[in-house]
This record gives sequence, C-alpha cells and structure tokens, in this order.
Amino acid sequence: MGQERWRLQQSSYIAGAEIDRDGTSALTSDWVLAFPLGGNVPSTTTSAWEGSRCILTTATSSELKVCQVFVPAAPAANIYQLDFLVFIPTSVTGSISLGVCGNTTTSEYSWVELVQAGGNYQATVKSYDPVNGVATRASAVTAGAVNNWCRVRIVTTAKAVSYAELWTGSALPLPDGTNELASPTATTAAWSGGTFSNWLSISVFGDSPPADIRIDDVLFDLFAPPTRVDPNAAREFTGIVPI
Repeated sequence: MGQERWRLQQSSYIAGAEIDRDGTSALTSDWVLAFPLGGNVPSTTTSAWEGSRCILTTATSSELKVCQVFVPAAPAANIYQLDFLVFIPTSVTGSISLGVCGNTTTSEYSWVELVQAGGNYQATVKSYDPVNGVATRASAVTAGAVNNWCRVRIVTTAKAVSYAELWTGSALPLPDGTNELASPTATTAAWSGGTFSNWLSISVFGDSPPADIRIDDVLFDLFAPPTRVDPNAAREFTGIVPI
C-alpha cells in the first residue's frame, strides 16, 4: 500500500470527522486521521512550513485534542511509520506524548516523550503497563533548538513504539521535498515491545500537551519510510520504485 499524507490545511477540525487527505496521497481507505474527542480543534496560519496552516494546541482543553491514525484492525507483524513536523515555542515547559500506541483492553501504552531540554528538543521512548508502571525503554536523545520546526519519525512494531528519529536545523526537509532524504540528527535506541499486546490506534499527539504546540504535514505508511518527495523524484533519487 502507498503512504498517506495530511497537510492539515483546514481552518478547524471537528471531533470524529475524518481529516482531509493531501491530493497526492495514495487515498487508501485503510487509514483515517481524526480527532476522536473534544470540540473543534484550531489551526493557525503561522505554519512557516508550507506557507499554509497547521494544528495548534490550546491550554484549556488540550487533553481532549488527540489526533489519531486509525487502522482497520490491530496490527499483526507489521511495521508502521509515522512522520510529521512539530514546533515547540521556548515558553513551553511541559512534555508532549507523541506516537502513543495504546491497547485499552490491557492498559498497555507506549510513546515518544518530546520535551524541551536546555533549549533543545529531546526524545525518549517510554511505556506504561499495570505491572511496571511508567518505564523508560530508550534513553533520551537531544537535537536542535526549540522555537524552530523539528521533524519526528516514529517507528512502531505491532506491539509498541520501537524507536524515534529527529531532524533539526539543516537536516530538515524543505516544503518542496528537497533534503527529504537527509540523515536524522538523532535516533533513539530501539525497543521490541516485550510481551505487550498489539496496539489498536496510534496518536499523533496527546496526554495534555501544553498550549501553542504546532503539528504539520503528517505522513503514515506501512513498512517503508514515508516521504514528502514526489514519487517520480523519489525514484530518481533512490532507484527504487515506491509501492
């Protein structure tokens, strides 16, 4: 299956309504991006990414604004990859939980915790279960200054978040796809998911993110790393024909 891309250019988002896909995405019916809880979710014109809009979190009810990619059934042995842009202002001091893989039946969750650490982005892979509580599964890695856009890619197994990659500064892709294939600035260690049950959905952000966090240009794919590069251009760069 081909990847899906959501550029998040709508002026607002209604809970339970499917978010419009990018016109160049694969248009598969398997994956849906939506806000399952809360009321309208605002966006802002100050994306500074594509010269378009992006999601803007708010302080009053941000715990309800969880943007999720839904799959038709719990994953089997697949690898899923979620790729998006994040902006954290210098005023934000709390943590953001990204790529939250959850199984509500067994209360097992895993996520990438993104925080501001000394003015830089820092990512850690964490999990929760009733036996171990909150556990750190991959030590924190740090990259690039906040108050700038950061690219995050989260790779999951069927059971949990495996690892995260960060791109900052000169490693960021440009809106036209240039520099899309740059190496990550930092990558966490990997975690297998242990004995966790398969997850049921994956959140782009959640767990009461602080105000003014911005999310833009969400990509999602099975197995292959998603890319903003046009498929024909990607073929020229890599010599591989995308699925």
